[in-house]
Amino acid sequence: MYASLNVSYWLTLALAVPTAGMTVRMFIFQHDCGYRSFFRAQWANAAVGRLCSLLTYTPYACWRRQHAQHHASSNNLHRRDVGLDI
Repeated sequence: MYASLNVSYWLTLALAVPTAGMTVRMFIFQHDCGYRSFFRAQWANAAVGRLCSLLTYTPYACWRRQHAQHHASSNNLHRRDVGLDI
């Protein structure tokens, strides 16, 4: 997309929409791999999750750990803020 800036801003804007959609879809794959539900093999989920994390700029191991803490404490009102590092 950076190279398309030399051609036209409208082309860059047009490319931004499918690029954003692809990034969201890659994060969905990463999310499913974090639940270990994308593949049967644990190593395959970890490998694809890490590969997707390169495209979504979200560190896979850190996100997976924080997301698990979020789900472990989401219904516990005393620990409600765990996993919400925003």
